[in-house]
Amino acid sequence: MIMWKITIIANTFFMILFWIASELAITPAYNNFIQYPRGGKATILPLATGIALYVIKFVVVLPIVWAIISFFIYKFTRQKTTADRNEYLLVFTSITIFVGFSMLVFFGLAGILPYLWIGTVVK
Repeated sequence: MIMWKITIIANTFFMILFWIASELAITPAYNNFIQYPRGGKATILPLATGIALYVIKFVVVLPIVWAIISFFIYKFTRQKTTADRNEYLLVFTSITIFVGFSMLVFFGLAGILPYLWIGTVVK
């Protein structure tokens, strides 16, 4: 009876964990190539890394938006039958895992690319 409420709360916490992991994955690239560049000179970053470093400022809003969506899912499914509620929660959990994992993979790869010299101009 209370498990569906715990599932909604867990989805919000999973999105927060995915966001923290994504932030940690891109931070070394920011520190080594933007904040403290090697030799005091700028490096041309791969396109994915540049996009990730620009977008990470706005991704901070995602856990807050996910908490609001979770609240609306709670309000919407509160009066549903157990079978209908389980279907909605299954879809919501699948979307949470897909969005979070996609975000983690994108920021993780974008954080690794400058170190591998993939997509950069080497002189």
